Amino acid sequence: MSEHSEIPVGAGRAITAVAEAQAEARRKAAEAAIHAQERGQEATRSVVQSQHEILQHATEAVTGSAEQVAEAVQASRENRAEAAQSTAEGAAQIAETAADSAEARSDAASDELRAMAARDS
Repeated sequence: MSEHSEIPVGAGRAITAVAEAQAEARRKAAEAAIHAQERGQEATRSVVQSQHEILQHATEAVTGSAEQVAEAVQASRENRAEAAQSTAEGAAQIAETAADSAEARSDAASDELRAMAARDS
């Protein structure tokens, strides 16, 4: 095989490696997004449950228990904080996965280019 025909073969391998790395990155990002969505749904359910409890406590408060309303409000605040934290963690996981994927693509392309350079020299 001549030097001229080795260059397209090496370039093809580099393109294939990059495409495979991108596919893996997309898969990981999709998994992270699904996981984040599930956590968001759990947080939403928790908030809805908390709001339902607030309504129950508010009804009881009308009959004379202001302390229960304060507890329900505090529970709602805590649930909202947990929901915000879950959302932030999910976003961080997606960002980390994307960064890892980009690094893997870069490493794969660099390795292929080094291999091509070594063959050419």
